[in-house]
Amino acid sequence: MCYMGINERTVTLQANTDGAQKFKASQYAFWPFMGIINETGYKTRRSNIILFALWFGNKKPPRNVFLDPCVDVLKKLCSTGVECDKVTYIIRPVIVTVDTVARPILRNTMQLNGAYGCDFCLNPGKSVKIGKGHTLVYCEPTDDSQPKYPLRSTFHYRNDLEVGPI
Repeated sequence: MCYMGINERTVTLQANTDGAQKFKASQYAFWPFMGIINETGYKTRRSNIILFALWFGNKKPPRNVFLDPCVDVLKKLCSTGVECDKVTYIIRPVIVTVDTVARPILRNTMQLNGAYGCDFCLNPGKSVKIGKGHTLVYCEPTDDSQPKYPLRSTFHYRNDLEVGPI
């Protein structure tokens, strides 16, 4: 059975990225972008993690430097494949898992605590005083007198991906 172009000559990948601080109080962090091959046994998968890219710095990695080159290679492997023993295998990433901090890097969107950082709509957010500081909240309209914000669509997500770094 062929699902989404997956057949016996397809190798599927899971990918992941997450930041890890070098020291507890450090501003510097490692950001590995790694993957595993699904068609292997659990022990083989866990002991053969593929490192696609590694970022180290005092800021989150910019997507255009950190991920875009990897995505370009994965696109090529997905279309032309790789030959092994005179058989061409298509490499297909099927899932990318990330946490809340890494998700905006992959999608080229604002982080959840920034203007228009809501994952679901185009609400700019409202600054609210909390204790000695402020936080940004995305309030839902409670009546017709408040503005209703359009939901994010596939078009919006694709547009964010096409636009350069924000």
